[in-house]
Amino acid sequence: MKSGIKKTMRVATTFTGAACAVAFNNPAALAGTAGPAAAAQPGIAANHRISGSIRQATCASHSHWMHVKGPTGSVSCYGFRGILSLSPWPNMRAFCGGNNSGYIYGHDNLHSYTVYNHFGHGTTYYNLPKSVRWFYISEVTNFGWSGNDKC
Repeated sequence: MKSGIKKTMRVATTFTGAACAVAFNNPAALAGTAGPAAAAQPGIAANHRISGSIRQATCASHSHWMHVKGPTGSVSCYGFRGILSLSPWPNMRAFCGGNNSGYIYGHDNLHSYTVYNHFGHGTTYYNLPKSVRWFYISEVTNFGWSGNDKC
């Protein structure tokens, strides 16, 4: 191999490696403009608890937990306190706080940056407006819970 070609390949490999490192350490950097493809997040395989005791479970036995409804009728529930990073990013159409309060962070078709929705205690689902064609959740933050509200 000629030295000029070797140098070009080394630069290309270094650049590609740096770009991959940025993408894997900060998926939101790529998700802002990527649209629905952002949900794939190659290389990240499972939810990651950042702090606290927050967890995800089925809603059948956790009617008081915060509910997230997907576009196909799927429902996920989140309870306890803390921050949970989600992977792959679920697509949300509606949510209900149950007896929890906190924030849902994610990306939608209207913004090129991370946006959020606040949820609080209550039994009414909040449906996203029709102008929001997709909302991929990157993180759920539960501040805590109180009362007996259910979704």
